[in-house]
Amino acid sequence: MEQPEFPLVAVVLRTRNEFDRFLTSYHQYDSEILGYYSPRSNRVITYDQSGGRSSDKDWFFNTDTIIHEATHQTAFNTGVHSRFGPVVRWASEGLAMLFEAQGVNNSMYYSAQSDRINRDRLTQLRAYYEQGKVKGKMASLVMSNELFRSEPQVAYAISWGMSFFFSEKMPSYYHRFLQMDGRRKDFSEYSPEHRAADFADAFGGDMSGLEAQMERFFADLRIPSSSK
Repeated sequence: MEQPEFPLVAVVLRTRNEFDRFLTSYHQYDSEILGYYSPRSNRVITYDQSGGRSSDKDWFFNTDTIIHEATHQTAFNTGVHSRFGPVVRWASEGLAMLFEAQGVNNSMYYSAQSDRINRDRLTQLRAYYEQGKVKGKMASLVMSNELFRSEPQVAYAISWGMSFFFSEKMPSYYHRFLQMDGRRKDFSEYSPEHRAADFADAFGGDMSGLEAQMERFFADLRIPSSSK
């Protein structure tokens, strides 16, 4: 990893209306997002979801968005991702969602596996398993970013699931993949075949087998009821 070359700037707007107006002129974006990191400008843009209220409960609404977008910004400025290269969104979004969990962003105080779980994404992922929406999606996410356009919530949930599964059960392979991702040259092409080859180089080429392992992992995953 490298030290950031430039200041890491964040723009925090007061209201959702200001955020929508700002991003409409700034970039095409998904109207459901709560924050945005632009590799082009290298800025994080978000807004105060608490409506200006200052209690801890109200501030909680901001924390996940801030951590998520700050993770993107940090990763693209320290060599974890190539800022001007093709983005593998399952990896970039998955990493940002990992850091939303207090066991990842504050592991000194929260060291249990249950603290590393993003509860909202786990709930979503398990619902998609029950609905039969996960099978075959790993290959889709590996080959392209299209699922983020066609089924964004499914894409986000599975991307977190892949990232959590790999980081917990195959950490050296996950590290290898992130190293390859960060070394990709700026402004280069990245074909589906090349994406699949890099994934296979890190994790092996049996994606259906990895999907089955991941499904068993989440079926067996237990969260203590006393854990926050």
